[in-house]
Amino acid sequence: MMPLSRKKPKCLLPFGRTTILEYLLSLLRKNGISDITIVNGFAAELLEQIAGPDIRYIHNPDYLTTNSLYSLYLARECLDSDFMLLNSDVIFGASSLRKLLAEEHPNALLVDSDKILADGEMNIRLRQGFVAGIGKDIAAVDADAESVQVCKFSQNAARVLRKELIRQINLGHVDKFPPFIYGSVIDTERIKAVSIDNQPWYEIDMPGDYQQVCKDVNGKEPRPQNLWADLKNALHCTNSF
Repeated sequence: MMPLSRKKPKCLLPFGRTTILEYLLSLLRKNGISDITIVNGFAAELLEQIAGPDIRYIHNPDYLTTNSLYSLYLARECLDSDFMLLNSDVIFGASSLRKLLAEEHPNALLVDSDKILADGEMNIRLRQGFVAGIGKDIAAVDADAESVQVCKFSQNAARVLRKELIRQINLGHVDKFPPFIYGSVIDTERIKAVSIDNQPWYEIDMPGDYQQVCKDVNGKEPRPQNLWADLKNALHCTNSF
């Protein structure tokens, strides 16, 4: 993401009248989620200043040499009740979040089965509407969907994940992503796949990704009517979320 993230993490990049992180926090709070924990790393003080005081912060001092599985490990004490997990570099709309929250199955994951799949993404294999496998090692030809990386888990699943999380970190797997341990839930509790139904979402990995979301949401390209309505609200009327 250089040079855009030279002085701040990418979640603090401008997103309309706000930042990506502030948009996500507003989205969660407007949908009844107020108990929020953020694991931060680079520019932690700046992030906390922008995100505000009503959040539990956990610092990962080893952010340069570890990945998000280790960040989740640092927050393992939070995994004793039902919870949601999302990345601060994934932008999605209110309708997608509401659909995930409304899903009756207690463990669920937003998936995109409409996009063109590619190797190296967080690909998913499905079986009768449930996640059968997930990981960047699943080839596109063997996958049924891509993970949006927004999920919810029950208290039982949280405890299963915490146990497996501790085991994997003790084995030295500090460079993995959280889906590395989802197999423990797939095998015991199951994870329902919730389709994002062709609604827009973006993962900001490269400068081009950020440029694309700004271009799309600002309405500079023709698109199906109302498809970008949720994200347009973030730009033009953030407080409506």
